[in-house]
Amino acid sequence: MALIYKGTVDSLVQQVGKYKDRINERYQQVLGDENYKKLESIAQRVLVPESFFNTYEELQRFTRENIPIETPSKFMILTDSSLTVDESGKIKEKKARAGFGFYINEESFKYSGSSRISEKIIASYIHEFDHFVYGALQKTPMYLVRNTIVKQLGYGPVQLENLNEYLFKIEKEKSPLEIRKNKGILAIQSYIMEEMWENSTRILDKLILESIGITVSLPFRNKERRYGMNYFEGLNSIIQIPLEGDLFRGLDDNEVVHQVIKWDEYMNLIGTCAKRDYLINFWESLKQIQFEVDSIPEIERLNQEEWREHRQSKQYKKKQELHNKLKKRKKRK
Repeated sequence: MALIYKGTVDSLVQQVGKYKDRINERYQQVLGDENYKKLESIAQRVLVPESFFNTYEELQRFTRENIPIETPSKFMILTDSSLTVDESGKIKEKKARAGFGFYINEESFKYSGSSRISEKIIASYIHEFDHFVYGALQKTPMYLVRNTIVKQLGYGPVQLENLNEYLFKIEKEKSPLEIRKNKGILAIQSYIMEEMWENSTRILDKLILESIGITVSLPFRNKERRYGMNYFEGLNSIIQIPLEGDLFRGLDDNEVVHQVIKWDEYMNLIGTCAKRDYLINFWESLKQIQFEVDSIPEIERLNQEEWREHRQSKQYKKKQELHNKLKKRKKRK
């Protein structure tokens, strides 16, 4: 069984129990045997009770953030790895580790988009689980890379409604022109990733939820793509901005799913920026990262183990000796 729920929300426990056979059969049809077996193996290994945040309080305790109580259901890719992009566009790190989590309950369901298409909470869980499907099957989890870029840029998520504003902020930065141009490239790549991530998940939602009688409307599907051309004087560039339409126009729904699973190859075909060295370096270094997927408790255990090993290292001990000497000097003064 690929579809797993180990949370404690009674209504969801009941609905997963009722529909899981039909849903798993549909996942196998859509993904194919090889991808389904891989998904099943990863889900059984990494989705443990600690992966599910059943209440708002549990989510707050784990994230240690002041999250609005109206927060909708969420899928989270959690990582202890920090990816950074150098001035040439290369991602410096060669390895990364990630875990997966879900926040879902009756209250979060009320604020989710899925509540507008069904009264069944399983519609919301399938949407979040479909995010998990992509995150588990992608060689490089798209959402993690997109978050890395957003962090690198420093202005928050890049979405269609704020892409122009985002680029204007980059344009006005007090930094060399080449750096601003490269940040503009990353902003557009981040937008495309956001669009791919959300729209491909909605397409997978449709394919899966229709097997249990829930209809998913996709008004964007197969609409012709339209672009606007904006000149950014501070970037000395004319940038093509997507306005509307379907990024996946010309592909059927199953093809979309399989293309997005291999998104790091597909992105090279749909990127809207010129093939600058910076962009080439970014994608080539991305493909070389080795991603490891673990459960949240396992990542916590590995972190503790690595920290213990680090504290025994000569480098750490020398650093502590220097720190203690400096503290003694300050006391003498």
